[in-house]
Amino acid sequence: MASNYYSQRDFFETNREPKKKRINWERAVKVFLIITAVILVGMEIIWWFIITPFMPFSQLEISGMPNIDKEMVFLNAGITEKSSFMNVNTTQIEIALRKVYHFESIMVNKSFPSTLTITIKSAKAVAMAFVQLDGKTTPVYFDKNGVVVHVGKDLTQSLPLISGNVFNEPSLGEYFIPPEFATFLPGLEQIQKGAPDLLLALSEIRIDPRTYGYDLVIYPTRHPVRVRIRESLDREILRYMLLLIDVAASSGSNIAEIDFRSGTASYIPKGASSG
Repeated sequence: MASNYYSQRDFFETNREPKKKRINWERAVKVFLIITAVILVGMEIIWWFIITPFMPFSQLEISGMPNIDKEMVFLNAGITEKSSFMNVNTTQIEIALRKVYHFESIMVNKSFPSTLTITIKSAKAVAMAFVQLDGKTTPVYFDKNGVVVHVGKDLTQSLPLISGNVFNEPSLGEYFIPPEFATFLPGLEQIQKGAPDLLLALSEIRIDPRTYGYDLVIYPTRHPVRVRIRESLDREILRYMLLLIDVAASSGSNIAEIDFRSGTASYIPKGASSG
């Protein structure tokens, strides 16, 4: 019986040792996997939150104005190939861009970890003019402040034609009409909104600089009689001007221009100077 007892104990002892080794091996594998996972997660955190934000932007986007010169925007914004999420101040970029561009709004956003977006919103075009660019006659569209919002023939809008020797170079976001000659444009915008049919009676509006301020010379579409007014334009003035033109044309008078600068109409015959 004794020999039998010891033989059974020996059997269990000999079978327990491989099981212990197997448990230890599995524990070691689990510990290794856990440590590896912690290291990988740590490296990922270090990469995304410590290294990547200091790396140059991987995406630089400008939305709202697809035709604008992006390189010039980045140059004026002070954005270089070394600009990163951590060393860029969006408020400073907006201030810098607003000193150059005069759009309705400019917003700069950076998205973690490496994207910078500049969103430009321009006001609606209220008038247009024709200029010579590269030997071609090209339309230029500008807003109520005289700021260029589009250059070229892609904009399918029927807008009042403005003329005069006062225009600047047509660059997006810059003043095409200097502010001192653009004070009539907000009134033109209000006419477009409230009585757009009145503008169909106009062929051209010419800006005529004077010693102090400027005049507007209105050319109607139906009659060869022009009207000269001061710097403001609104719906009531335009209605009255068109009425004067119709009366002058129906009377058969030899009238070249109606001077309405004083608020009272005076008629200038053909061949005389408007002064």
